Amino acid sequence: MLGADMEIHHDPARGWNSVLSEAQTSRSSLASVYKVAHHGSSNGHHEQIWTQLLHQMPICVTTPFNRLPDDKKLPTDADINRMLQLGRLVLTAPRTAKKPRTRDPAVVRSLKESAIVTKELSSPLGMVRLRRRMNSQDAWRIEVLAPAEELSPT
Repeated sequence: MLGADMEIHHDPARGWNSVLSEAQTSRSSLASVYKVAHHGSSNGHHEQIWTQLLHQMPICVTTPFNRLPDDKKLPTDADINRMLQLGRLVLTAPRTAKKPRTRDPAVVRSLKESAIVTKELSSPLGMVRLRRRMNSQDAWRIEVLAPAEELSPT
């Protein structure tokens, strides 16, 4: 199930409430993998999706959102603890972005004098690969390539 940008909304015709309403009228099967909505934040979490749309303890994958101050990065510790209670959790990248390295001032000056422009590379993303045969009830094979990581309850 792809959570994308779904949120809890006060209007029952929008967001997760609309999805849950539609699911009750259709014969949709339960999902065993969930791409978590809104980087795992609480505003994308609806308790009923876990009981009505997902298998018990699904594989949950999310991408951290690091472009915020440290105290607002997503998912928060509370978000992670909540998701670990509900399923297996895999992050596609580290929750904390590495600070760019600093260069020796003499090197910076030499590069500038030589009209050499440098650019910091963005932090690498990991990869999460989930595979199983189509129409199979076999267990998912999970491959987690660094810096992606599967988290464990502590």
